[in-house]
Order: sequence, then structure tokens, then C-alpha cells
Amino acid sequence: MKKDSKLNIDELWVEFQQHLSSLEKVNILIAGKSGVGKSTLINAAFRDNLAETGIGKPTTSRINLIEKEGVPVRIYDTVGFELDFRHLKKAQKDIHNLIKKTSKTPQLDDDIHCLWYCVSAPSARLEDEERSFIASIAKQGIPVILVLTKAGDKIEAEKLLNNIWIDISANLAAAVVLLAQRYGGTQPYGVDQLIEKNLSSYSRKIA
Repeated sequence: MKKDSKLNIDELWVEFQQHLSSLEKVNILIAGKSGVGKSTLINAAFRDNLAETGIGKPTTSRINLIEKEGVPVRIYDTVGFELDFRHLKKAQKDIHNLIKKTSKTPQLDDDIHCLWYCVSAPSARLEDEERSFIASIAKQGIPVILVLTKAGDKIEAEKLLNNIWIDISANLAAAVVLLAQRYGGTQPYGVDQLIEKNLSSYSRKIA
């Protein structure tokens, strides 16, 4: 990929497909606490309202496979992580079971190829359970991209991201700051960069 070229999201998906030509589909897992903007990010990535969104309440009651005709990417939208220990462990167990199930098929197209772990920029805080979960996914050889969402103030968000990166960088393939939908006078940004990071991180894995 030419670093000085300006590609839009559709072109990045096409390049993703060309770069991973051995796969018909690339499967992305998206996870994080409830309310961090996972559904909004999915809609921005697909440029379509495919994931339900809500304010102040969880919107995903189970793991949903979201895909769009003509787009070579599928996204598994997961239950928002809650502070309640029992529900948190159930959500994490469901994710690990999905990874195990998809990895048992002979087709590489069924595997989980990357995790987008979302953290809300206004909080920019990772609980110990979240760190452990990220480490458990990375240990399985799945690239993890930390996504700092709702970053209305990009400069401040990048400072916060640096602090998190120092803490868990050993388990991350990359990190991205983004704003998936317009906030006040700030236009959306960063989704195309996330897709590009996704491409490069998985390419390194299969190289």
C-alpha cells in the first residue's frame, strides 16, 4: 500500500480483499464495554445502518454476524462488557467459544482474523479484566487493534491512547483514535485508518 495515497473506505476494502486474495472473507471481532460505540463504528465501516445503535443502553444482546453484499469483510458484533462479573465472564466465554468453533473448520475464511477492542475516549480507561481479555486473544495469534472511540478532541485522545499503549503494547498489533460519527463541529475521522491498520496487521500475521 502506498502510504502517500489517499484512499477512501471503499477503496481500502477493495485493497484489503486484493491483499488477502487467498481469503474470500475476512472476519473481524469487535468488543468492548457497553456504550463505547461499537455499533456506530460498524455502521461507519460499512457505510450503512446495519447495526442497531442506542444511547445509554446495551444494543447487542448476543454475538451478531454483520455483513454487506459485495464487501469482503464480516464483523462479529459482541455483547457489551458489563462490570457485573458473571455477565462479563459469560460474554468473554462466548467470544472464546466462537473463536474455537470457527478455527476448527478447514476453511481459513471462517477464522477470526482480527479483534477491534473499543475503549471510549471520554473515559480512556482499561479495567484489569479488559487487559486480561486482550492478552488472551493475542495469545491465540489473533491481531488485536485497540480503538479509541468517540474521540471528539483528537489531540487529547491521542495523549490518552499513548498512556494505554505503554501499558499493554505487548499485546497489541496497532492502535487507532477515531470518531465514527460527527460530534458537534468535528467531522468523522479515523475509520479508514483503522481499516488500513487492520490490513497491515493481518498481512504481517500471514507473511
